[in-house]
Amino acid sequence: MLGATVKSFRLYKPLPVTRPASTYTSEERPRFEADFRPRVKRYRRRLRIAHVAMILFAGMLIGGLLAPKQLFHYFALGAVSAWVIGVLTAPRMPTCPACENLIDVCFGEHCPECGAGLDKRPWLGPLCPKCGKRLLWGRRRNFKVRYCTHCGLELDEAGF
Repeated sequence: MLGATVKSFRLYKPLPVTRPASTYTSEERPRFEADFRPRVKRYRRRLRIAHVAMILFAGMLIGGLLAPKQLFHYFALGAVSAWVIGVLTAPRMPTCPACENLIDVCFGEHCPECGAGLDKRPWLGPLCPKCGKRLLWGRRRNFKVRYCTHCGLELDEAGF
């Protein structure tokens, strides 16, 4: 773990991982997968809604600037409505069904791309020796989450 991270002005410390993914039985893995599938489906649906709402917001703002003055208030109302919908439907990253840690907060022991162990260099960012990916997490991340970084459980083949 690279330390605690600030999430919503609160210090977030991941829950301790009691069992790595390699110790899960063949009965537990399908159950975790079935538990995670609706979580990621909801995440993707909310992400699509938020993207459409932000596109509508931008369109309404541009339309309001180009429309006659008498119609500006209607476009402004539409833009505010689209912004509110976008904010209310903003997706929250799902938690791992096995260790219940937030997936998007901080790096654990495993690479989110391939599930291998991470080589941690805090000044450069974690590096995965297996896939060669240097994991950067700023405004946007440069990797897809396929595995839980804390316990190493495979979450989603396609990644998100």
